[in-house]
Amino acid sequence: MTGLFDKKAVFQVIGCLLQNPDLLEEYPLSPEDFNGEDFHQIVFSSIYNLHNQGIKVIDCFALDSFISSYEKQYRIFTSNNGIDYVNDAVSMCEPENFVYNFNRVKKFSLLRYYESQNADITFIYDASIVDPVLQEKEQKRFDGYTVEDIIELMEIKIVTTPKERFSSAKEKQGQLAGTGLLDLVMSFKANPEIGFPMQSKFMNALLRGARRSAFYLRSGGTGSGKSRLSFADTCLSCIPWLYNLKTKEWEYTGFCNPGLIITTELSVKEVQTIIVAFISGVKEDHITYNEYKEGEFERVLQAIKYIESSPLYIEHVPDFDIDDIKSLIKRYYREKNIAIVNFDYLHTSLKLIAQISNLSRGMKIREDQVLFMFSDALKGLSNDYNIHIDSATQLSGDYKNAQEKDQTILRGSTLNEPIIPYLLISRVLLYSANEEALASKVEGNLVS
Repeated sequence: MTGLFDKKAVFQVIGCLLQNPDLLEEYPLSPEDFNGEDFHQIVFSSIYNLHNQGIKVIDCFALDSFISSYEKQYRIFTSNNGIDYVNDAVSMCEPENFVYNFNRVKKFSLLRYYESQNADITFIYDASIVDPVLQEKEQKRFDGYTVEDIIELMEIKIVTTPKERFSSAKEKQGQLAGTGLLDLVMSFKANPEIGFPMQSKFMNALLRGARRSAFYLRSGGTGSGKSRLSFADTCLSCIPWLYNLKTKEWEYTGFCNPGLIITTELSVKEVQTIIVAFISGVKEDHITYNEYKEGEFERVLQAIKYIESSPLYIEHVPDFDIDDIKSLIKRYYREKNIAIVNFDYLHTSLKLIAQISNLSRGMKIREDQVLFMFSDALKGLSNDYNIHIDSATQLSGDYKNAQEKDQTILRGSTLNEPIIPYLLISRVLLYSANEEALASKVEGNLVS
C-alpha cells in the first residue's frame, strides 16, 4: 500500500471484475476510484467501457485490443506488463473477499477526494505513520470505518465542531418564557402559520395545511390510497394548475414550490400516471388503457404541459437505508431548494435492515422500532431545513377488526410490546383506519 492507494485491494477488485463484470451493476465504481496510479486507472476504465459496450468476456486479449487504440495509455499498459498483471489478477483474486476490497478502494478514494479539497484527514487515516506497531493500530482502526462513517466524521469535524465552538453563547442558553413572545405573536399577524394546501378540507382544517418544519405520517391498509393521497397533496404544492371537475375549468392555485417525490416500490412511470390523472381529472385507467372520453385526451395533454413546467422531481430508490434518504433530501434541498418532500413509504428494506443491525451491533430490533428511528430522522430533516415531509406506514392485516385503533395496529408492532408511539415525535400525524377512510373521501380529482 502506498499513501492513500491500496494496490492489493485494487488488484483483487480488478481480478473479480474480470471474472464477473456484472459486479459493476451492483457495486458502483468509477475511474476516480482508481486514480492513485495511471496504470490501474487505465485497466479499470477499459473494463468499465468494455462492459458498457456489452462485452460478456473481458480477458487480457480484449483489454489489449481495446487499449491499443490509445497510444499513450497503451504505452503505460505495456510498460507495466499489463497482460501479466491481468492474468495474475484473475488467477489470484478471491471472489469471497470482493466486498471487503471494494470497500477499501472506495474508502481510500473518498480520502483522496477530501485531500484534494485540502481537508485534514489524518484523524481518520494517517498515511505518514512509519512505526510498524502504530501503523498496525492505525490500519485496524481504519478497517473499522465504513464510507458512511468517514463522511459523518468529516461532517462533524468540518461543520458540527466549528458550529459548537464558534456559535454565540446566547444560542446555548435558556431564556425566559416571555422573551420575544410579543414579536412572535405579531409575526403571525403578518404571516399566519399556514402550510401548503392539502386536497382534503378536513385535513387542511385539522393541520393548517402541510406546514414547514413538520413531518406528517399517515397509516393505512394495503390498497387504501396512501400513495395517491400523498402524491395529490404534493402536486397541490408544486403544480399551479388543476382541472376542477365541478366547474369543468382549469383553476390556477398559485402554488409552484419545488418538491420531491421519493418512490420505493412504484416506478417513475407509475408515479407519473398518478400525477397526470390527478392534475387533469381523468381516470388513470382511461389514460393507461387509451380509453378516453370526449375531451379527456386534450385535458391530459394540457396537464402534461403544466407538469413539465413545474419544479416537481421524482426519484426511484428501491433499496435504501436512512443515510441514503437523508443524503438524497439534502442534495435536492441544496441543488433545487425543495420545500416539500413525499417519501413513499416507510418500510424495511434489505439495506435498511443491514444498517440497523450494524448500528445495534447485532441486537434484534423490531420492525416498528426501525420505522420509528426512520421517522425520527425524517422529522429531524424537516426541522433542520424548514421543509415539509410527508410519509406513510402500513397497517396490519387485521386492523379492521381492532377494537382500539391505536399505534398497535401498525404493521410490525405487537400487543405485548406496543410500538414506540409515533405521536411522541413533534407534529407527527398518525391516521387511524377510520380517519384514513374519512381522508380518502375528498373533493377534487383523486381518481383510482
